[in-house]
Amino acid sequence: MYAKALVAIDGSDFARHALQHIPRLGPREVVLVAVMESVAAAMRRQTGVVADIPADIAKQVEAREVLELRRHLRDAREELDVRGWSGPVTQLVRHGKAGQQIVAVAAEESCDIVVLATHGRTGIRRALLGSVADYVISHVAGAAVLLVRP
Repeated sequence: MYAKALVAIDGSDFARHALQHIPRLGPREVVLVAVMESVAAAMRRQTGVVADIPADIAKQVEAREVLELRRHLRDAREELDVRGWSGPVTQLVRHGKAGQQIVAVAAEESCDIVVLATHGRTGIRRALLGSVADYVISHVAGAAVLLVRP
């Protein structure tokens, strides 16, 4: 039905839940993408502190974060295997804003469907935190978008 499906992976249970739809969608190929937004965001997540970061510390944090994202991608690949997926899988780590990178990868890889988990935020939380799903829906061209909410 679909030639190539993109699935955004962030290590969350929400993202792993989205993988269960791949065998039913039946794409010939899957692209898994994990996005590192910034070293400052990674530091904030790891320590709760927002501050100027010395270059050597920033490089260490980035290296750790990329390793973690690669682990999430490997776990997602294994999850696809468990669910009976046997087709080719491309695994990518990108840097930048999640929504923008997902849209860019969908275009670069000629994906015809984007499968994206949504946390289902509404109201003020959605307004303050933004929504990657909203961005992707509004900016992806030439591809269907399947939003999955566990």
